[in-house]
Amino acid sequence: MSIDHSNYRIVPTRVIGKGGFGIVQAVDLFNNANHKCGEYAIKTFSPPDQDHDEELLSRFSREVRYQASCAHENIAQIYMYNDKIQEPWFLMDLATCDLQYEISNNSLSDSEKIRIMKMTLQGIHYMHSRNLLHRDIKPRNILKFDSPLGPVYKISDFGLAKNTDPAGESNLLTKIVLGWGTEKYMAPETQSAWDFSVKSDIFSMGVVFEDLNPSETPALRKIIDKCTHRRPNLRYDSAQAIYEDLVAIAV
Repeated sequence: MSIDHSNYRIVPTRVIGKGGFGIVQAVDLFNNANHKCGEYAIKTFSPPDQDHDEELLSRFSREVRYQASCAHENIAQIYMYNDKIQEPWFLMDLATCDLQYEISNNSLSDSEKIRIMKMTLQGIHYMHSRNLLHRDIKPRNILKFDSPLGPVYKISDFGLAKNTDPAGESNLLTKIVLGWGTEKYMAPETQSAWDFSVKSDIFSMGVVFEDLNPSETPALRKIIDKCTHRRPNLRYDSAQAIYEDLVAIAV
């Protein structure tokens, strides 16, 4: 079913996937002169748990607002949205694939892997600078987009994101949605005490680096080990610090 919004018509063409509490589809975007503006992706609220529909709807609205507030080349941009209806949605660029696809197909060179690590760190650092925690960093939430200068990788899926402002979400909502996190990428302290921080996002990034599996040097191994240390106080303090160490070793 097509969607009319402002001066545009959004026409779904195929389902890309489902996750968390939304369904993602590829769409064609037309202006009011019926000129095709391009192909995009739309995520529509579609909760799996009707018992917590109100809480999940609130979370979806937060996802939209948090992601739309981030203007950075390594964060997937939201172009338009409507969160005031029964089935809210948002529109963003259509990705070529996600990082999990490329890891599974073993299609990346070492230089590409390091480049992806740097891009992802820049996106995460920007989020953290805006007092946002992602809380669900994993290869499926890192998307690849084509550009004239080559592939660009961007952080997406803010479904579990949290503003570190004390006036955040309720504990009930947090426990509902965090049940959908992927255990492999969750820092130890988040699994035992729901203790999320910049350091837990850094742990998740370290596990993604492990998945990328670049040819190791002692310096690179040291970076990954520091990211994934079980004790938060022994991890990096910021994504920017990891980025600077990656640049310094010139892999």
